[in-house]
Amino acid sequence: MKDLLYLREKSLKEILELIFQAYIDSYSDPNEVLKKNSFGRAHHRLLCIIEGSPNITIADILRKLKITKQSLSRVLQDLIKKNIISQKKGTKDGRQRELVLTEKGIKLCHEIYNKQKKRIINALKNSSSDEVSNFKSIMKKIIKLTESELVDIINKVLNEQNLFKKIKRTLGIEKPKIAVHPQMNPEFKK
Repeated sequence: MKDLLYLREKSLKEILELIFQAYIDSYSDPNEVLKKNSFGRAHHRLLCIIEGSPNITIADILRKLKITKQSLSRVLQDLIKKNIISQKKGTKDGRQRELVLTEKGIKLCHEIYNKQKKRIINALKNSSSDEVSNFKSIMKKIIKLTESELVDIINKVLNEQNLFKKIKRTLGIEKPKIAVHPQMNPEFKK
């Protein structure tokens, strides 16, 4: 079997470092635009998500950015106060909030994009069409890998739940007996 040199530890670490450095460099380009508006990288990431998915819900943002509500809250309030984004009731579910860019937000995203695209255009101009196609393909596979891992985890949890239900049915157990602190037990009486 052919030895795949690019799968060796040293090569994989180099690829990860390159991805990280490309992220740092390309997301540093618009720093002056962000600083002018008193924004940072967290604001930038949120703007990218909202621009790419208008009417995105808070829950979807939390999932995409892999952050907590608490982490999102301050950044979200900054952008709302400065009239960069607005929020409205969800179209499918009125309990959810959806976010969109305002006119001011669209202009800011365009300004940020113009700063970032110079680096990308330069790299693409100095690459063959095959290199660009292969790069895009690999990046998409890296992203999908995390989605497929998530699907595997969800399937594993669902299978475990089904197994637990089967065991309960087989043993005739209605509710599992779990040892809990007396105060956590709803039947606890003082």
